[in-house]
Amino acid sequence: MSNSLRGQRWIPLTLLLIAWYCLITPVVTVKHENFKTCDQSGFCKRNRAYADLVASKGTSWTAPYQLDPQTIHVKNGQLKGTILKTIEGSDQRVSLPLTVSFLESGSVRVTVDEEKRQNGDIELRHGSQARKERYNEAAKWALVGGLNPDKSITSNTEGDTTTITYGSDKKYQVKIRHSPFAVDFVRDDQVHIKLNGQGLMNMEHWRQKVEKEVKEGEDETPDAAVDESTWWEETFGGNTDSKPKGPESVGLDITFPGYEHVFGIPEHAGPLSLKETRGGAGNYDQPYRMYNSDVFEYEMDSPMTLYGSIPFMQAHRKDSTVGVFWLNAAETWVDIVKAKISSNPLSLGIGAKVDTNTHWFSESGLLDIFVFLGPKSKDVLHSYAELTGYSQLPQQFAIGYHQCRWNYVTDEDVKDVDRKFDKHNIPYDVIWLDIEYTDGKKYFTWDSHNFADPIGMQKQLGSHDRKLVVIIDPHIKNEGGYSVVDELKAKSLAVNNKENNIYEGWCWPGSSHWIDCFNPAAITWWQSLFSYSSFKGTSPNTFVWNDMNEPSVFNGPETTMPKDNLHHGNWEHRDVHNINGMTFHNATYTALLHRDPKSPRRPFVLTRSFFAGSQRLGAVWTGDNLASWDHLVASVPMTLASNIAGFPFVGADVGGFFGNPSNELLTRWYQAGTFNPFFRGHAHIDSRRREPYLAGEPYTGIITQAIRLRYQLLPAWYTAFHEAATDGSPIIRPQYYVHPSDEKGFAIDDQFYIGSTGLLAKPVTTEGAQSVDIYISDSEKYYDYFDYTIYSGAGKTFTITAPLEKIPLLMQSGHIIPRRDRPRRSSGLMRWDPFTLVVVVGKDGKAEGALYIDDGESFDYQDGAYIHRKFTFSSSAPGGSSVLVSEDIATAGKKTKEYLKTMAKVRIEKVVIVGAPSSWESKSEVLVMEDGAREGKKVGLSWKRGEAGKAAWAVEDIEKLPNAIPPVYKFPAHPSESPLRRFIALPRDTLLVLGPRRVPPVKCPASNTYTAISIMTSVGFAMLESEDYIEATKKLRPDIILGLGDVVYGKEPGLKRIEKMGDRTLVWLKEMIAGLDFESKDGEQTKRPALFAPIVPIEREQQSYYLEELGKELYKNVQGIVLYDAASVDAIPPGMEDYPRLALTEPDSPHKILHEISLGVDIFTLPFIGLATDAGIALDFSFPISCSYSESELPELLPLGIDMWSSIHATSLAPLTSSCECYTCSFHHRAYLQHLLSAKEMLGWVLLQIHNHHVIDMFFDGVRKSIRSNSFEDDRGKFERIYDVELPVKTGQGPRVRGYQYKSEGPGEKKKNPLAYRTLDDSKERLAEAILPSPSTDGKQLEDRGFGKQVD
Repeated sequence: MSNSLRGQRWIPLTLLLIAWYCLITPVVTVKHENFKTCDQSGFCKRNRAYADLVASKGTSWTAPYQLDPQTIHVKNGQLKGTILKTIEGSDQRVSLPLTVSFLESGSVRVTVDEEKRQNGDIELRHGSQARKERYNEAAKWALVGGLNPDKSITSNTEGDTTTITYGSDKKYQVKIRHSPFAVDFVRDDQVHIKLNGQGLMNMEHWRQKVEKEVKEGEDETPDAAVDESTWWEETFGGNTDSKPKGPESVGLDITFPGYEHVFGIPEHAGPLSLKETRGGAGNYDQPYRMYNSDVFEYEMDSPMTLYGSIPFMQAHRKDSTVGVFWLNAAETWVDIVKAKISSNPLSLGIGAKVDTNTHWFSESGLLDIFVFLGPKSKDVLHSYAELTGYSQLPQQFAIGYHQCRWNYVTDEDVKDVDRKFDKHNIPYDVIWLDIEYTDGKKYFTWDSHNFADPIGMQKQLGSHDRKLVVIIDPHIKNEGGYSVVDELKAKSLAVNNKENNIYEGWCWPGSSHWIDCFNPAAITWWQSLFSYSSFKGTSPNTFVWNDMNEPSVFNGPETTMPKDNLHHGNWEHRDVHNINGMTFHNATYTALLHRDPKSPRRPFVLTRSFFAGSQRLGAVWTGDNLASWDHLVASVPMTLASNIAGFPFVGADVGGFFGNPSNELLTRWYQAGTFNPFFRGHAHIDSRRREPYLAGEPYTGIITQAIRLRYQLLPAWYTAFHEAATDGSPIIRPQYYVHPSDEKGFAIDDQFYIGSTGLLAKPVTTEGAQSVDIYISDSEKYYDYFDYTIYSGAGKTFTITAPLEKIPLLMQSGHIIPRRDRPRRSSGLMRWDPFTLVVVVGKDGKAEGALYIDDGESFDYQDGAYIHRKFTFSSSAPGGSSVLVSEDIATAGKKTKEYLKTMAKVRIEKVVIVGAPSSWESKSEVLVMEDGAREGKKVGLSWKRGEAGKAAWAVEDIEKLPNAIPPVYKFPAHPSESPLRRFIALPRDTLLVLGPRRVPPVKCPASNTYTAISIMTSVGFAMLESEDYIEATKKLRPDIILGLGDVVYGKEPGLKRIEKMGDRTLVWLKEMIAGLDFESKDGEQTKRPALFAPIVPIEREQQSYYLEELGKELYKNVQGIVLYDAASVDAIPPGMEDYPRLALTEPDSPHKILHEISLGVDIFTLPFIGLATDAGIALDFSFPISCSYSESELPELLPLGIDMWSSIHATSLAPLTSSCECYTCSFHHRAYLQHLLSAKEMLGWVLLQIHNHHVIDMFFDGVRKSIRSNSFEDDRGKFERIYDVELPVKTGQGPRVRGYQYKSEGPGEKKKNPLAYRTLDDSKERLAEAILPSPSTDGKQLEDRGFGKQVD
């Protein structure tokens, strides 16, 4: 058999195997060999061994740390003293300075240092240039406030104990035992936290290395308690840590007496209630580790370290929460052991309490602890947030849905994904680019082949107010000629190795250097790289993703940087490792903050690595998870743990990063992800494409509904984010936080509440599940969010049906939930949408809630540019009425008034009452009183009886008055004809065009938005919503519908406005195309109107992206062009030259009509016809010019019309114009028409309008004949030489102005029209209308009233 035949036979088999393999989701797991266990970490092993030694000695153990009472000094809210450490087998003592700070917040800080290191009185090995002190700058990065001392403390020393009383109302005490040193924290006469109660305090002091001679046959380390094998160097994975300062770890036991549950210290993939770590059934045998690491494919239910660390722990028991914050940036481990304590040895455990004993140890740094005594979890979190900062209030887009994968391969790929989201009506806000967008993995560059037009790509995204996020990591490619790395080296801004030379490691680009963001100069330089002139191809809607910032170093120990590397200030990397990622995050945040100095916007920066304080800077995700059900399960407690640790803006990659989820898993993950504060779908480069629209039905539809639920509830989410940003509250809240008295719920971590809304979510996380069990703690009723099924019973578990399409979501009664019900394509397009309030009536007949709104992007809210309302409802108000009250709880600032003007049209349009009283059944309307109104208005009410097991509910349509539907919408018409045509009795042969009313074009007080255009109506200015315009088109069915154009009237648009004009017009046009799919009715086909796409009056280049989209894709759904400037015909996209062109230029003479025809305009709007009629002018011109005219014989130009007010017509029986065959000229004469005008009879103007329309009809008939005969330009020239260029001047009075009043420009101006109706006995008005002269009337008045002419 030949090799060729052999190959042909193997090909199909090979392809079959490949196809079969692709159907398998690979099983992967973490590489444990790359990461240390406690036994492989020298200081962890030593501290655990120390704890074992103490335990083995029992009551005979005496801790070697004593507070010298002679050194105790209390002043200005601080206690200072010196702890003396006794070295076993020696009379030498080590001095450890102690500072206990009492803060105004009620928190206490305990700090212990080492005097010798503090004074630099040590020697470093290997000639190291590292700092000699213990690292004392963690607070510089982690803390931002809350350090004001409580100077009102009182102290008392009795015997061996010093007691400090502190806090408001002096409700807290600290009892400091001198020997052995220990600290008890007391609240309500009970000890809640004990430091060193077990005697495990261990500060490894500096000591000189003594080279010992080991005799043959002797064990080098016979005593595990003094094992020196890892004191001076440590090797792991082929890397050796030189440890120039020797052993320097710090350790301490922290006990929570009577507390069985402890929470926090993220990030770990385990349960919310932390497990014991010393072995035993169901427990871990390793401590919880905090050493920020790139642990991809991490395992479940493990204390193993992950990407970030927050050493903040809460302990909770019934009605009490306390907490501790271990401020140390070095590698840290925490052991947890729980012990039952019984006061009666014969009780057999009944009535015993549980103490949770924790043991903390870090490799280096200070012993620096903050203690919080609560008593509520909210109090603990608030105090912690005062110290480390509140969570960032992000831009609103950041809490929408994010679409990401590694990688979208080209700019066209990005644009295609964007279009497909629109095609499938799936909302999203952000699309992300991983590293492949760069030129050879060099940050701040673009791959010029695959991303040739990044600005065009971002313009398409911007057309729907969407954003782009690009990845920027801390490793900088080491390649010659790359300006970024050249500057990094030249400015000495990189991390150095232990020899203090630039450190080189390996990451995605290959050989790399790492920016040292501990260096202020590096932050300044980093900031410069993000300017638009430096990072070309970015725009204001470009934001940043910081990955790999633990830092991840592929060839480093534990996939990170060597611990003996040196940072700015010569601090070793071991000292700062867990803060390193936050410093990079901070540098990027600062860079984006300064990118637009004149109008700074809130930065959005996602980080993977984090520490306490990172919450101030942006969002975080849970790292590289797997597409598996157990990772979906783990995502819930992981995000909850971050929330209660003060970093609430967190989420897990929806679908799982590695692998290929089944459609069921993907769908359930989207349903769970919609409740993540950070909501992003992400996937690995080797995984299949899994954008929601690719899942197929029914999955795509179900996923779409889950994402839309997120957008519907964005007002509630944004309000929760604001709450987190002002008082430190979690955005999603575990059971124990909301119900602190219910012990059955303390360990529940698979359900949670959203903010203060009362929404209780329980994601489905089990394959094939058709139901879930939800536990309810309290006696309030709970209602299914979607169908109002009632669940009630404190301490009970309810099984809720949850087929694939169902999201288990309950509403706790007593709450008011704000939402927006109009589906949009992005959050930015919802900015001007009205709100709906869902009032869930509590068992006491009351409910309350809040709504926070600002512009969603700037910092203007800090100057009062926001709305914050508190809503309260009571169904038992005085008089038996039900009352919903809105209270302003905002604090006014210098920008409040301006902002409120922009939001004047944003209203609450609907109130849904869940659990509505049965007494409302007979009501059809209710009275609504708005802010500042003297009278209320009646609005419609619809009451619905609840079906079996479901609640009654009612809907109040505040924005819709009863019977407020426009009459034309109800006018009967056949599906094939227009109701509008019938309503205005327009002949069938007349073209019916529908457009936004803006004639005359006047400046409106409100600006256009991406969802609405500001227009002038008969009753004033209003915002015409794009969706309302589409709905009107469907109902009125004109022949032509004009697309909305973003046009500025009354002023020249600025550069920023010009950028938006094409983008908004594109958004509106796409929405019209999508919305104009008419459904047939009663078997009759409904005619679709011709859609004319606008071209806005700016340069072609300034709307190039819009024109490109119009000519490439949208032209298929467009039947004509709308021009706001006749010269814009040059901007018509190629391929659309033959489309009919309608101009909204409003030419005011036939000369201008002819000029625009010569430019290529086909259809006109001609207000001058009506203006001429109002002025009493009969048009009198024709085209082409009749041969009876001789240009040389005309003494002057012919007028374009005849003034019918002239007295020469008073007795004329001639028609209005000679040879005219219109109705008016055929049956009436000039004298009759003038009589009608003088008598102010409307018939006079009607007859004139008939004539003038006939003249225009004949004019255009002549134009068409002239064009067909190829003589148009000659005929036009002759017309212009014979006729005057302007209409005759108006001399008479027009018809009476009738109808409504409206303003012509904006606030503060007088009404343009007088009142249409007046009282009959208004003597002032009757006098003003009198025309009879009196003996005192002077000549000027007589002339003004038409009774004569004054002569000189």
